[in-house]
Amino acid sequence: MQRNYLCSTKQQVEELGVHWDKLQTYLDAPVAKFDWILSCVENLLEKSSLYIPVASDGTQPVAIAPLVKPNGFFGAVQQIGVSRHGEPADFLYKDAASLDLLTHVLSSGRIPLLLMRIPEESPVIQALEKAYKGKAFINLRPQVGCPFIEVQANEEQVLNSLPSRLRSDLRRAQRKAETLGEITFEMHAPASLAELTPVWNESLRVEAAGWKGRSHTALAEDQNMASFFLSYADRACQQGILRIYFMRIGGQVVAMQIAIEASDRLWLLKIGYDEDYAKCSPGMLLMLETLQYAARKGLASYEFLGAAKDWTRRWTKTERNNVTIRIYPYTIKGLSIFIHDTSTYFWKRMVGKFRKVA
Repeated sequence: MQRNYLCSTKQQVEELGVHWDKLQTYLDAPVAKFDWILSCVENLLEKSSLYIPVASDGTQPVAIAPLVKPNGFFGAVQQIGVSRHGEPADFLYKDAASLDLLTHVLSSGRIPLLLMRIPEESPVIQALEKAYKGKAFINLRPQVGCPFIEVQANEEQVLNSLPSRLRSDLRRAQRKAETLGEITFEMHAPASLAELTPVWNESLRVEAAGWKGRSHTALAEDQNMASFFLSYADRACQQGILRIYFMRIGGQVVAMQIAIEASDRLWLLKIGYDEDYAKCSPGMLLMLETLQYAARKGLASYEFLGAAKDWTRRWTKTERNNVTIRIYPYTIKGLSIFIHDTSTYFWKRMVGKFRKVA
C-alpha cells in the first residue's frame, strides 16, 4: 500500500539515511549522497525549513525530493543548500514509476518550485513537466555546466592531452617554482577527525592566503559554509573517500585541493593557493599533479563540479549541462511568485544597463 509523507525535522531526515543511497539518481555524484545532504541540513538551512516529500511503497521510501521551503510568502520550494554551495542537485527514486509518484505528490499540492542546476538529461525534468501539465506555468533555462576531463589511460599521456598553450604555461611555471625551492606533493586520506583537523586547518589557511581571502569569500570568513564543509569532510573521512592534496615549495604549503574519490571519479570541492607564490602558478601545478594521480588510479574522469569559468576552460571545454526549472502553479501564491520573480528579473536587468551607461 502506497504511503506518502513529508519530512520536516532533522530526526526524520536521519531516519531516511539507511534508504537514501540505495535509491538511484541521474546525478551520480557525492553532492547527491546522504552525507552531503545531512551536512546541508545541519548547517545551511538558514532562513528556510525542511520540506522533503517522500513517496513510499508502504514499507520503505521509493522516491525522495531533498527540498526546503524558504521563509516568506514569495519563496518557492527549492533544493537543500544549493543556493549556498552552488553545486548541482537532483531527486532520488527507485524507478520511473516511483519518480512519477513523487512528482504527482508535488503537483497535487500545487507546490511552487525553483530547482537550480538540475542535470539537463535528468528524468526529473520530464516527470515534473508531465505532473504539472495543465496545472502550472513551467520555465526552463540553461545554466552554466559542470566541467570535467576524461582521464587518459596513463599519467604519461595526461600532459600531452592538454592544450598546447596550457602545456607551455605549466612547463614555465614548473621552472619558476624550482628556482624557489624543492617541490613536493602530498596526498592525505584522513580516516578520523583527529587526522583531518591539522590538514584541514592548513587547507583553510592556504585558501585565505589567495584571492578568496582578499574578496572575503574564503571558508575562514564564512562560519556556516566552514561548518558545512568540515561536517561533510568528517563524514567523508569515515567513508574513506576524502582526499586533501598539498603542493609544497621548500617545505611551505603553497597550494591545496579538497576532493572526493568516489564512483570511479575524482571530484574537486575546494581549491586554493598562496598568492605570495602566484608567479609560479602553484594551483595549476597541483591541478596537473592530481590529474596525473587520477590517471595512476585508473579513474574515469576528473570532475570540477561548481560552474565552468575561464580558468576551467583552459583545462577542458567539456561540460555536464544543467538547467534551472521554475514552476508556478495556477494559484494565487504561484501567480504572486511569478510576478515577483519577473519584476525582480527585469529590475536587475534595467539596473545593470544603467550602470553600464554610467
